[in-house]
Amino acid sequence: MKRRMTTTLAVLAFSIGAAVAAPSALAANRCVGPKHGCYPTLQQAVDAAADGDTITIARGTYAGGVTVNVSVAIVGAGAGLTIISGGGPVLTLGVAGAASEPTISLTGVTVTGGVATGDGNVTFVGLGGGIRIPGAADGAGATVTIRSSVITGNRATPSSTVDSGEPCPGGSDCQFAGGFGAGIADIGRLTLIDTTVSNNVAGGGLASEANGAGIWTATNGGAGTLTLINSTVTGNRASVSAPNGRFAGGGGIFVQDGEDFHVINSVISNNATSVTSSFPSGVDTSAVTAGIQIGGFGSATIQGSRITGNVASATNSVGPTSANSAALGESFGFCTCGQTFVLKDTVISGNSSVASGGDGTFSANIVEIDGPATVSTTAIIDNSVSATSSSGAASALGAFFDLNSDPQPVVMKNSIVRGNVAKASTPDGPVAVVGAGIVNGGRLQLHNVVVSGNSGTASGTSGHARGGGIWNGMPLAPDGPTPQLTLDHTLVTHNALIASAGLSVQGGGVFADGFPFTNTSSVIAGNTPDQCVGC
Repeated sequence: MKRRMTTTLAVLAFSIGAAVAAPSALAANRCVGPKHGCYPTLQQAVDAAADGDTITIARGTYAGGVTVNVSVAIVGAGAGLTIISGGGPVLTLGVAGAASEPTISLTGVTVTGGVATGDGNVTFVGLGGGIRIPGAADGAGATVTIRSSVITGNRATPSSTVDSGEPCPGGSDCQFAGGFGAGIADIGRLTLIDTTVSNNVAGGGLASEANGAGIWTATNGGAGTLTLINSTVTGNRASVSAPNGRFAGGGGIFVQDGEDFHVINSVISNNATSVTSSFPSGVDTSAVTAGIQIGGFGSATIQGSRITGNVASATNSVGPTSANSAALGESFGFCTCGQTFVLKDTVISGNSSVASGGDGTFSANIVEIDGPATVSTTAIIDNSVSATSSSGAASALGAFFDLNSDPQPVVMKNSIVRGNVAKASTPDGPVAVVGAGIVNGGRLQLHNVVVSGNSGTASGTSGHARGGGIWNGMPLAPDGPTPQLTLDHTLVTHNALIASAGLSVQGGGVFADGFPFTNTSSVIAGNTPDQCVGC
């Protein structure tokens, strides 16, 4: 769903620029450790190094707070043996604002114990607890490859707040403070190979916003890239709470500016976004994309991967709140302006979007795609969406949500959407549950897709449950695009809707809502309480 997006974060990563060290005439091997002739600290070895050198680090634990401003290869004895610990961040790779940036490789180390609380006078942003790759003077920063390493147990926690310019109760501004990239904050060109990013935490007691607990990446207006190959992003948490907490996104990965983004044969699992707030109606609060959030207008590919067990949760003790796109959110807007997205050979399962609050609380989807995309040989299975209102309205949208207004459609083929659950409940107000399996609010084509065993449950004093398998309509009416749904050799079966007495229940298989709908050789059967409305 559309939400407030951070637009000024990249500039906060920069400070005074510095020149990069001149290249050496002959590359050298330098060592760090207790052995005679080795440097006792990594920083001393880096300070003595020139472009092209290799720095080997013996087993042991070494002090962080290290800045690397030369093109070097840093090689540890193995992630379980060589530990770089402490600092804020532990490693800074490149120099903020430099005219040119180095090329750095990092292999066989653990980076841990970093706490980013701010830089200089900018203490309302904590950026990059474990590794920070700052931007160059005119674009993306260092080119970095991390292999066979672990980035774990780091934090990004702001230590002050500033006025946000957004009104809060009592006539004052809401406060802003952000924690970003607790594991890695990247404004460069980053590749992770056989690497784990785990158990990093962004946010903290003062934070209003937390993004990218595992990895946060932006471009500084240049051609940035982020690539994960055979890597794991797990157990990271973007979390904010009262009194300032309002937004959390990208528990695992937050791609801010649309840099080229590729996830290949990797696992994004058990990450979380969490918002616990106490704001009345009129102040937006939301938790989104516990797994991966992809913003901006670039190109993205996710292939041969698993996105599992991620949880987006939002709780508001006073007013409404929302939780969206627990596994994956792409773009979050109507205009994608050339963005392309490919999702293939991937399993998305066991993820949850959970919202609990006052009148108007909603929870929406596990996967959201807002621009042209191809989804193939992918399983979206056994995920859950739930919205609970303490009083007043509650609504829930199902597992896969297309809100693409581009002339080019979202095309899903040879895929499965199965066993997903959408629930909304309130004790005394209207309730809505739509599209437990698929919600189409854009241009969606399904070719040889199985939509089966999805269920929607609505409990309230009025309202409706529609589209146990597929719902085709305008979820953001009147602002959204006109939907167009095409089913081709697709099976819609054994989906179900359940609702309180007196609620409208329609379209156990498909609810087409009077908008363009084309069916070619598809089967809609065995759904409860009916098969298709508007078909």
